[in-house]
Amino acid sequence: MTSSGHTSSRGWVLPSTLFGLALLLATVRLLSLDASQITRLYGDIRLSESIHQAGVAEISPLTGALSRCQEVTFSFDGEEIAYEVCGERKVPFMVFPSTAHLPITTVDYDAIFTQAVPCPTTPKSSTIRDTDAPRASKDCPSPASITGSLVTVENIIGESARITSNSPKALMLASPGSILFTGALTLETDLVIVAGGAISLSTMTNASSQTRRVTLISALGAIRVGYVAPGISVMAAGRGGIEVPETPQLPPFPLPPQRQYGILGVWGSGE
Repeated sequence: MTSSGHTSSRGWVLPSTLFGLALLLATVRLLSLDASQITRLYGDIRLSESIHQAGVAEISPLTGALSRCQEVTFSFDGEEIAYEVCGERKVPFMVFPSTAHLPITTVDYDAIFTQAVPCPTTPKSSTIRDTDAPRASKDCPSPASITGSLVTVENIIGESARITSNSPKALMLASPGSILFTGALTLETDLVIVAGGAISLSTMTNASSQTRRVTLISALGAIRVGYVAPGISVMAAGRGGIEVPETPQLPPFPLPPQRQYGILGVWGSGE
């Protein structure tokens, strides 16, 4: 009886051992496959990154030169690779007076409005009814004295305001909407006014003994100035109507931040 029991036990041990070995070998095999797949995947990623860097090197010089989509072909490791590249649309400003020179590629609105500050007064629901140009949903009533630049996300509206500064640099009034003053805008410094919508100024006067330079730029609205007192030189640029009294031109005019035209999209020509 004892011999039979030992024989039975040995009969079970052998299949169990073989099964364990088979399971171990299968696990090793799977790990080996996973490792090789990971290696291939890593190689593909490195190759893709190399192609990407080569593509960037070929496309980068085109920045600013494209206004439409065009095919760009370059060679990588003996193979021709083609991409469709689309550049930012160029919509030039109209400049007044026509003899003025505006040395701007395109205004960097991001750089301007990331510096926006809360309205120094209490914002109110907008009273602007001109729907032909961008306007914000709220108005920021201008204080009577503006010391330093005023960049807000609301429309800037006011009657009369005095622009003062302790810095020799030009100040800026900027809004993604409209900028409207019904009274006199009195200057003690050079000024840049940038608006997404309309710019409307009744009067500009000079409170200093120096000639003041003023640059008016509207992205999509009209620019209207009623009267410019002596001692102020004005240049205006926009894509709507421009009605500004002609003044003596005394460049260089102050300019807003600007950037180069960019590339909007890149994709494989076969996609």
